[in-house]
Amino acid sequence: MPLHKNDNDVMGYNAPKILAAKLPISTISDTEAGLTKIKGRLKLVQIRPTDKPGLFLYEANITDKSGTLRAIWYNSRYIKYVSSNKEYIFLGEIQLRHGVKTIVSAIFTTPEEIVSWSKRLK
Repeated sequence: MPLHKNDNDVMGYNAPKILAAKLPISTISDTEAGLTKIKGRLKLVQIRPTDKPGLFLYEANITDKSGTLRAIWYNSRYIKYVSSNKEYIFLGEIQLRHGVKTIVSAIFTTPEEIVSWSKRLK
């Protein structure tokens, strides 16, 4: 028996939303290596080219009441348009890079959308 009414919910576009709805929110100070969900604000730090032509690295800081976490995305130009005055839920893998905790290629959405998905899963 499938866990969800629609297989696309598990294998397709909606899978990250479902996972984000089910994981508990961690504070930045409590994060460890592995998959995590954080609620915070995004502040763009810099956009820089990589060794590969046409590939850019977008670096930002995610902040919450407990601290700051470095975040990186590759070739994700939309990141520069994200509002820094709004809270988001970030889902991604925490890695230790050059001695700094970093969330890599995190997906993110608004808390309202997570609440909506949580209600749909009940």
